Amino acid sequence: MAPRINTRRQRVFNFAAALFAGAAFFYSPAQATEYIQYAIEGNYFKCDIPKGWRINRDKFADEAEKVYGVEAVGPRTKEGVPVRITMDYFSRDNTLFRGPSEYINRHTSAGVIKIEGDRYGPVKTITLSNRRAKTFEKETTAYFPPNSPMAAEIAIKEKLVVLPASEGFYALRYYAQASAYEKYFYLFERVLESFVPMRLKNEGSLLRPASVSGQSAGRDIAEMPSQKASPEVKTGFWERLRNYFRHWYEKFTGRDKQP
Repeated sequence: MAPRINTRRQRVFNFAAALFAGAAFFYSPAQATEYIQYAIEGNYFKCDIPKGWRINRDKFADEAEKVYGVEAVGPRTKEGVPVRITMDYFSRDNTLFRGPSEYINRHTSAGVIKIEGDRYGPVKTITLSNRRAKTFEKETTAYFPPNSPMAAEIAIKEKLVVLPASEGFYALRYYAQASAYEKYFYLFERVLESFVPMRLKNEGSLLRPASVSGQSAGRDIAEMPSQKASPEVKTGFWERLRNYFRHWYEKFTGRDKQP
């Protein structure tokens, strides 16, 4: 005689399994990460930065080079390579680059100095703060720990975004060990989505919302709003999660068949 199956216990077990599966499905590191809004002194830009990251800024170098920016430093890999995001405003009088085109040329295969082993992705157009911007990826190597006889050569991957401004340009840069690039990329996406430049051109690079869709190297990016996500976005997520659990609860308790 076949053993009797405890239907009620089995339903409870299946319901618990569905809860765990649903939580794993809906959970993501992006939803768990907390952010703070950072506004650089001088009214150049503001954006969201992961909470707890170290913020580096050298005001003396800013004034000397006429480049105003910060570096946000986050977690390190087991090899000691930090995840870094830099945001810079290059004024018209900066001492490093004559404009966004020269910046791009010197950071891609079009540059004068080519480093053996470096690889560059194509330069593409995206939409940042409702404006046309350029983006590209770069693969290189670095030695960690720095200045150590035991340093090992580590593969590094970067993504750069360049946005023209009224009298200069912005450059945003994501830097990570190649093996950790995708893992932390969502943090850079949040920076881009929340980035509010305050020295933009009044014409020329302005896009109408329905005219151009953004595209980055290796992935598509929809037009990026300059403000934080609206409360409706958060409400939609919790509503979907609640409906998911309600569906499985009714299914395993048999309530979905009641009139």
